[in-house]
Amino acid sequence: MAILYTCLLHVFHFIYSFVLAIRSFWKRHCEAVPQSLRATRQRIPRHLAVLFTVDPTVPLEKAKDIIIESVIDVVSWCRILGIEKLTVYEKNDLLSACLEELRAQLPTSSNDIEASDSDTEYPITPPPSDYSESRPLSPVRSFDNIVPVTSILISNRNEESGTGSKTLYNRRKHLPAESTAKSDLLLCLTSWRSSTPAIASAATALARVYKSQTRNYSSVRSSKSGGYKLSVAELGKILEEGLSSPDFMIIHPIESSYSFPSPPELHGFPPWHIRLTELFLNRPVNPTLRKWFGLYSTTPPLPLDEISFRAALDEFSSAEMRFGK
Repeated sequence: MAILYTCLLHVFHFIYSFVLAIRSFWKRHCEAVPQSLRATRQRIPRHLAVLFTVDPTVPLEKAKDIIIESVIDVVSWCRILGIEKLTVYEKNDLLSACLEELRAQLPTSSNDIEASDSDTEYPITPPPSDYSESRPLSPVRSFDNIVPVTSILISNRNEESGTGSKTLYNRRKHLPAESTAKSDLLLCLTSWRSSTPAIASAATALARVYKSQTRNYSSVRSSKSGGYKLSVAELGKILEEGLSSPDFMIIHPIESSYSFPSPPELHGFPPWHIRLTELFLNRPVNPTLRKWFGLYSTTPPLPLDEISFRAALDEFSSAEMRFGK
């Protein structure tokens, strides 16, 4: 009897695996063509994040070129769609090495670039002479630059002044007027230092402020009931001061081989910022093998293309977000 049950279990697993394979194959070959970039969608993210995952086998120079090309294209698409903010993340801080090239090819000015560094130390604001229950726990300046982010404002006035790449200017010159109308965009570049190191910096700053207040108000605090308290909203305000939560995130792997695709990972992106963020994993595949076999192939690393970007927007537009009670 046990042998019969074992055989039935194997048959059941075989049928289940076969159905999943057919379903995956059908989904690959019958998926709809993404809508055009200017098509009307139900939802467009106000804050978009793009996470680049660079495989260690990819040369750094090649990875930098792909990141620069992808960022320039995504910035252009976001401005066409009216997306207000774009956050680009790369774990190993390759974006810092790409900053000068991005400044040269994007319509920016030196006054529109603001860099923050969590290593900057600010003196703690001395407490007031009178103790007050409503006085905030932390001075404002003591929590500046906790999350290191490089912010770049991309606006139409920089394009009109001629700032940016001549290649991009010549490309826009041949487009119709409605195609060249673009909105302003705030571009934020960040790395792994915005995650765990930012938590450590926030904890250190909170400890210093609390220690200072305890030293100055030891007699008052000794008569008060209760100890140190920090709400989730206060901590979130500190950690999200420079890096706000995106509505939608596109994960784009920069890999040289797709034979064994790795599972999607955040690679150190701050998890508290994406608790309500829709995620999309872009996995480029070889068109020929995709058409006939539905398999991944060994291909060179590719930048984020417009078709994948449009497919991601379609998925975000069709997603439904429901909250429990």
